[in-house]
Amino acid sequence: MAHVDAVLPGFVHRVIYERLVADPEGEIRRLLASLALPFDPACLRFFDNPRAVATSQLGAGAPADLTDAVDHWRALRG
Repeated sequence: MAHVDAVLPGFVHRVIYERLVADPEGEIRRLLASLALPFDPACLRFFDNPRAVATSQLGAGAPADLTDAVDHWRALRG
């Protein structure tokens, strides 16, 4: 990412997972602002979407509370 930041400063908007789960509305607002899109409160209620979610596992749609997954990556460091 250092190369992209040097060549195209400000081009990539980073979403840090820990910040997203700590402050979903703030992070979603910043993401949408970087795309010049208006904020829609429905963005905060992604789990209320009536459309079917295609996943490889039955019932694997995203849960409403994602904070329990914040440190799961640590187990992969080996």
